[in-house]
Amino acid sequence: MTLIAVLLTAEGLSTGLWIAKLVPRLGGYDRIVVALLVLRGLVGGLQLAGAACLVGRRPAGVRLSRWALLASAALTTLEIGARLAPGYVAPGLRWPLVAAYWIYAVGAASYLSSRDAA
Repeated sequence: MTLIAVLLTAEGLSTGLWIAKLVPRLGGYDRIVVALLVLRGLVGGLQLAGAACLVGRRPAGVRLSRWALLASAALTTLEIGARLAPGYVAPGLRWPLVAAYWIYAVGAASYLSSRDAA
C-alpha cells in the first residue's frame, strides 16, 4: 500500500503543478476544458487525501484511494484520449497511454480492495 500512496501523492502534486501553470490562461479555454481542469483539481485533492489516509492506516484510505484512482482514469480518458484538455501527446500514443493508465488504476484499486477485505 505504501507504493500506491507514493504514486497517489506524486499524481496529486503533479496535478497541482499542472493546474497552477494553466491558471493564468484560463480565460482562453472553453468551458468544458475549465470544467475538466476543476474536476482534475478535485481528483488531485482526493488522491492526496487518499494517500495520507493510506499512510496513516485510516479506514477511509482504501475507499478514497479507489475512488481517486478510478476517477483519475475516467478523466485521463477524456483529457488524453478525447483530447479535451490542454497538453500534447503524440496521436499514436494517446490511446495506449489511456489503456496503460486504466490498467494501473484498476490494478491498484483491486489490490487495495483485496487488502481491505483481508
